[in-house]
Amino acid sequence: MEKDKKTPENTDPLFLQLLTMLQVGAYQQLGMIANPLTNKTEVKIEVARNTIDLIEMLQNKTDGNLNEEEDQILNQLLYDLRMRYVQTCESKEDVSDPEEGEEEVPDEPEITESQSQDEEI
Repeated sequence: MEKDKKTPENTDPLFLQLLTMLQVGAYQQLGMIANPLTNKTEVKIEVARNTIDLIEMLQNKTDGNLNEEEDQILNQLLYDLRMRYVQTCESKEDVSDPEEGEEEVPDEPEITESQSQDEEI
């Protein structure tokens, strides 16, 4: 009897590795884990959104070609990243000025005419 190509025994480890790489990247971009190069956590919300969109595109392109386990893992991954993305966006809004919806940027110091003349000397 020939095995069905979509059985869990045929889950592609390279596909799972790709999903894990994208997940770890999104976690870094959402500030959940430190960047291994800088050892700092950084929130790059637009890059995270792009990574989530990339995974969603992968889901759309592989629709009907994944076994049940791969499909479940991909769906759970997207759900998890979307929820974490929303949480990160909401926490950034909590830090912002509630009236303006943006973080306050300090004014640049004004350069007086005497300061600019001093720099020319």
